[in-house]
Amino acid sequence: MLDEVRIYNHALPPDQVKILYTNNTTTQTKQALIASEPLQVMPNPFVHSIQIVDTDWKKQRGTLQLYQLDGKMIKTWTLESVGGRPLDLSYLPAGAYWLKLFSNGRVKAQLIVKQP
Repeated sequence: MLDEVRIYNHALPPDQVKILYTNNTTTQTKQALIASEPLQVMPNPFVHSIQIVDTDWKKQRGTLQLYQLDGKMIKTWTLESVGGRPLDLSYLPAGAYWLKLFSNGRVKAQLIVKQP
């Protein structure tokens, strides 16, 4: 059983690993899963919460996922549940994390830094 696949130093969630290794998956779909575009968030670094300021994310359906730098997923939100509100991340210890948005076959990611 395969738990995790890392491509270009970022982990793919299990559902995307399945897509990547499906026999009829096109090269274009695989490239979209691997490629990562920047996700715009502010403030960064932050103390308590962040706001996604990416221009087109509110129109999309998908998931937002928070990862430790070692690739371990910490939390997942649906875009509908976030609804444009700030994400309260005050519970996190100080450090760096990856915030990733998976939507419409695209991946957007941003390294975020939690200050003490």
